[in-house]
Amino acid sequence: MADSYPAIAGILTETFGVEADAVHPETTFDQLDLDSLALVELSLLLEERTGHRLEELPATATLAEAAAAVDRLVAAGPDVPAPSADPTATGSAAAGSTATDPAAAAPAAGVRR
Repeated sequence: MADSYPAIAGILTETFGVEADAVHPETTFDQLDLDSLALVELSLLLEERTGHRLEELPATATLAEAAAAVDRLVAAGPDVPAPSADPTATGSAAAGSTATDPAAAAPAAGVRR
């Protein structure tokens, strides 16, 4: 079992009031009725405890997947981009960014700079 699993289980029971008997490695956050705001709060609490931030914590991720993502991040060190707990995610959160896209820098038709 992942080292951070007990921390996640503890946060869920102590902070979010999830019943301990509902917390299992294969349980998803969605099955625990955690909404997106609760998942953001959970991510921030995990960041406080570990010093590392998960890039994404989807409701469809299991507790074991989230714990494994946190453990990978902690093991990788401080200079590694935050992984997603989503096992289907590929690429980084910055993928699709238009900050360096030349088209994004061009003004829209009829707009003056």
